[in-house]
Amino acid sequence: MAFYSMQGTYERHKDTCNLVIILVPCFTAALLLTNEYSTLEVLWTYSEFLEGFAMVPQYIFCYRDTNKDVGVTSFVVALGGYRVFYAMNWIYKKINMPQYMDIQSWIGGLVEIAFFLDYLNYRFRGASILRSMVLQVDEKINEIS
Repeated sequence: MAFYSMQGTYERHKDTCNLVIILVPCFTAALLLTNEYSTLEVLWTYSEFLEGFAMVPQYIFCYRDTNKDVGVTSFVVALGGYRVFYAMNWIYKKINMPQYMDIQSWIGGLVEIAFFLDYLNYRFRGASILRSMVLQVDEKINEIS
């Protein structure tokens, strides 16, 4: 119902991210870097890597969008802020429990935080380190597919 009522606002020319390019490498990394080879553990590791790239389609859309929509910016800041607080939780755990080790989660989190900080830099200062690379990769993938 929500998709039908909002279909007039959908901007297909900005929503160009091919999800296969995110799903396949994350699954491959999960197979290679899982702690044990059980279905549940592989799927858990997959979700950890996938979480690091979950916002990439939104970033691609925002990088293509010239309007600085407050709603979209608020949404991205809320999700990115959540991940930053999550990283603070990892730091707290590592300090208080030196045996704590969750490499897969840390990798996914660092990737997501890097994208988030780059997005904030782009949105509020107009400069981005990752923007041109992300858009070039997206365009090449869309040419191939």
